[in-house]
Amino acid sequence: MDSALYYYESSLVIFDEIESNKGVAIAKLNIAQIYTAEKKFKEAETLFLESKEIFEKTGALFYLKDLYLNYTDLLKEQGRFEEAFNYSLLYSDLNDSLMSKELITKINAVE
Repeated sequence: MDSALYYYESSLVIFDEIESNKGVAIAKLNIAQIYTAEKKFKEAETLFLESKEIFEKTGALFYLKDLYLNYTDLLKEQGRFEEAFNYSLLYSDLNDSLMSKELITKINAVE
């Protein structure tokens, strides 16, 4: 995990320098996942919430869906089950919505 963390932190610096908000958010999401695995919950939560704000502002729904799923894991690890349940519902709703849009696009492409 150390090498992955190194590369994600390096990418975070680069995305920040080139002012890529989406890139920054993706890098922070990946770092948060590593911190969750390492039980660095406070640091992970901060990064998850920072990423969430950017994904919501930019409409990056695919990444927001992944964030909801991974943030659910963090909350469960901390014993915050009610919050975890709420985020799992957000994940399910967004996943269903994205899958429906994808299906409609495929159906329209066939017609």
